[in-house]
Amino acid sequence: MRCTRCETVTEDRSIPLPELPACESCGSLLRPHVVWFGEILEPQVLNAAYDAIGVRSHDSDGTSGTVQPAASMGVQAKRNGAAVAEINLEPTPYSDVYNISISGKSGEMLPQLL
Repeated sequence: MRCTRCETVTEDRSIPLPELPACESCGSLLRPHVVWFGEILEPQVLNAAYDAIGVRSHDSDGTSGTVQPAASMGVQAKRNGAAVAEINLEPTPYSDVYNISISGKSGEMLPQLL
């Protein structure tokens, strides 16, 4: 979870979470530590992703395989020699580019692959 004021990141696995979880540091509201549509990815996270696929050109501005910058990362990884698998509910513009495209929910498909 991430604080809406001081940006402190914590982990809370209690079930259920309090209806309005509060930050232990400043008392402000906590929110999930995720990137929602319209939000900016943390630069260090984005840079680590680009490093992992061997790309240093950050020419994209979060993912169902159609939202930038994540949508272009599979293509870049494939260009750099990686084998790329796509798991998505429906085909994307990149489905024919990847080594394999699997239709379904990632939470259901990944355990089957493992």
